[in-house]
Amino acid sequence: MTGRLERCDDAASRLTAARQALAQAEVSVGLTRSAAVPSAEKAWHGATWNVPEGVSSLFPYGLPHGMTLGVRGARLVTLLLVGTVSAQGAWTACVGMPDLSWAAVSLLGGDLKRMVHVPMPQPAAVTQVLTAAIDGFDSVVVGRDILLDGRERRLLSHRARSRGALLLAENWDTREQVMGSLITAEGMRGGSGHISDLVLELSRPAKSSCRIRITSRGWQPEQTLHAVPEESTRSRLVIPKESLPATDAVAPRGRHLRSHQGVGA
Repeated sequence: MTGRLERCDDAASRLTAARQALAQAEVSVGLTRSAAVPSAEKAWHGATWNVPEGVSSLFPYGLPHGMTLGVRGARLVTLLLVGTVSAQGAWTACVGMPDLSWAAVSLLGGDLKRMVHVPMPQPAAVTQVLTAAIDGFDSVVVGRDILLDGRERRLLSHRARSRGALLLAENWDTREQVMGSLITAEGMRGGSGHISDLVLELSRPAKSSCRIRITSRGWQPEQTLHAVPEESTRSRLVIPKESLPATDAVAPRGRHLRSHQGVGA
């Protein structure tokens, strides 16, 4: 009985959130003059989204509500951040991402039940759609295909800050930036086969970088290589004397082989 009540409460909360987002969207595009929606000013000040340990060095204080984060490079970084906040219950709107991979979103932790996708809004309605998304969702992704001028970007960033929405903006020049680079794709041999693992490097200006490994089971921090002590290296280079050619061995055409007796000594 308790489980059934919890499911009902969860469904009711989702319905309420969806109705609020729809009402805000109607106001933004001029379909209604006012919205019967509670004030968006919530007690979110100082709140943050937690960041997994594998990438915490890049975000030591988490992802603050109201933050605008510019994302450059591999889109996997965007999806990783979406998965990070989605796993904590965030409702996310993805705008201007017609080639969005839902499989990748799910693999990186995204809760598809809490996501809305607007592949590409009409040019005349872009700012209205983004404004409505910021008003109605916890996090909003602005895809790289959305073209906005500097003034429009500043207005949206200000609105996100006032509403407490996390704004992930691809290819924006913002104070807070994160860069993603695909280091390697593993699994293929000789140009054929299936990709099994991806290694992705994340970096931020004036902060350390980190790498993660993405597999069919999700992602995890990439193990770093440690330096091998010199003595250990030397011991592996020692070649048994019985396996070495004699000092006076003669190669074809009368060429003498050089002695290797000193290797590893």
